[in-house]
Order: sequence, then structure tokens, then C-alpha cells
Amino acid sequence: MGKGIASKLMKYVLEKFKGYKIYSCIAKDNIPSLKSHEKYGFKEAYQFTKDKEQIMLVKEN
Repeated sequence: MGKGIASKLMKYVLEKFKGYKIYSCIAKDNIPSLKSHEKYGFKEAYQFTKDKEQIMLVKEN
């Protein structure tokens, strides 16, 4: 099970970059990471393929 490291990192990044638009690119099959980003308000902005399908998420912070 997770140790909360991703959540701590996400909270830090969101606080550090308050007022900025934040982009994150994640492999489409990385469901845990996608769910984590959605939990913090990231929305899908774009899908693309290069070796593997990727999704770009964005959050207006």
C-alpha cells in the first residue's frame, strides 16, 4: 500500500505554484496516478500517442 508520498508531493507542488497553470503528462494506463491527479482537481486537456498512449492533465491553480 502507498505511504502518502505522492499526496505530500502533490500538496507541496500545488502550494508552491499557487496562481500558475500546472500541466502533468501521465501514461494512459497509469490509473493510480490519474486518479490521484483527478482527486486534486486536474482535468484532461489532451491525449497523444508516442510509444505509449499519454494523457496531459491541467489544473488552474
